[in-house]
Amino acid sequence: MRRRACLLGVTLAFGLGSGCAGRVPLSHGAPGDSGILYLYLDALPDEAKPLRAEIASVDALDATGAAHRLGLRLGVLDGGSPPRQRLMATGALPAGRYRGLAVSAVSARLAGDRGPGALQTPEEPVVTDAPFVVEERGATVLSLRLQVGASIPEGIRFQPVLSAGPPGVLASGLFALATSRSDGALVVFHRLAGEVFGVLRTGPAPIGVALEADRQIAFVASSEGDSIEAFDLSRMTRDQRFPVLAGDRPSAVALSRDGRTLACAHAGSNVLGVYDAPVLAERFRVGVGLEPSAVLLDPGGRRAFVLNTGSDTLTVVDLIDGMTERTIATDDGPIFGAVDRAGHRLYVIHRDSPHVVVVTLSRLAVERRVYVGPQASAIAVDPRTDRVFLARRGTGRIEVFDPASLLPVDAIETGEDVSFLAVAGDGDLLYAAVPGAREVLGIRLAGNRVVSVTQLGHEPAWIAVAGGR
Repeated sequence: MRRRACLLGVTLAFGLGSGCAGRVPLSHGAPGDSGILYLYLDALPDEAKPLRAEIASVDALDATGAAHRLGLRLGVLDGGSPPRQRLMATGALPAGRYRGLAVSAVSARLAGDRGPGALQTPEEPVVTDAPFVVEERGATVLSLRLQVGASIPEGIRFQPVLSAGPPGVLASGLFALATSRSDGALVVFHRLAGEVFGVLRTGPAPIGVALEADRQIAFVASSEGDSIEAFDLSRMTRDQRFPVLAGDRPSAVALSRDGRTLACAHAGSNVLGVYDAPVLAERFRVGVGLEPSAVLLDPGGRRAFVLNTGSDTLTVVDLIDGMTERTIATDDGPIFGAVDRAGHRLYVIHRDSPHVVVVTLSRLAVERRVYVGPQASAIAVDPRTDRVFLARRGTGRIEVFDPASLLPVDAIETGEDVSFLAVAGDGDLLYAAVPGAREVLGIRLAGNRVVSVTQLGHEPAWIAVAGGR
């Protein structure tokens, strides 16, 4: 005889419903691309430390009670793991109203003085009543919290009782952003804690993102959508979609410090587009080299530096006159760069060269070439010390270079390859995109230790942070 557990009086975080374990009718047809649901589990509380439970599945229950299987990202609830938010499940769902979630656990154990002890688990999924809406082409985020007492009644069985609700509101100075190209999404997270507070759907294949923290506006380049989008982060809405020319394939973006000029490298048309901001309006377009992959602005916002991967050049564009000022030869395949705090030097890394090229910006000339090793993938500069952070594929670390000698002086272990780096404006935190783990790491530079981990649905492409560079 099948056992059945009813969970009464489980009050949800936003004051709704109760949980009950029961048979859930499953309907796992392809949901299409109507909307995406992200379920983030809050850090497990201290009383969950002895617990280790295996989760088999998470389903979203629509208004009829039919279940839609989500992609499980957190298969084990481990109370002994570092306390932090984790992405539990995500998946595409048809637009509409949903009444809750159903979670199935297949095993659980409690560690005790006499050694681990197995807990009974219900044969039926445990239902959490948590009404939410999935909008067409939208993204819905729910924050989950494990109710430990209700989940381990009498200490002999485990039934995953959750509370659920929308995330809170994030203060403007605490914004950090990451684009997820595969998801077509912009992820908004806490720049100190790393916790996700929202997800915004973008045009197809978003790459570059720039943040105007004072106005709480994010600018995103949709590569396959041939558009630049402006998002109001205070309301978590898209305010403007600026279509560029078909085939432009906008990729990298850079915003001036006064927030009035946005530059975008168009990889498909070999053009730099320059736009007024915060309300997007095209100022001018100027031809650059082949396959422009990155654009940086000088501190005064008077020049743009465009790295052209296909033609092995750096194009300097005068943003006042709207014309090319100079073209500088680099090594093979320049992919990204970083400007020092005073705006005196530009460090350029390359796809096909083991050297960093250092450009003196006052003379617009190559100062030197320094060997750093092959397969460089990301670079950033500490705004306080001018130390250079450089990641290379196949190393699982970020190397730290002295700015004067460009010799390595330290290393930060990441365990996996890093594809993008960004530094907070105060130089306190370094952010690293780790595509293999689908994460963004927050690294405190005092001690070079990871202090936050932000999990995305898919690989992060670009990072922007309030006050960052």
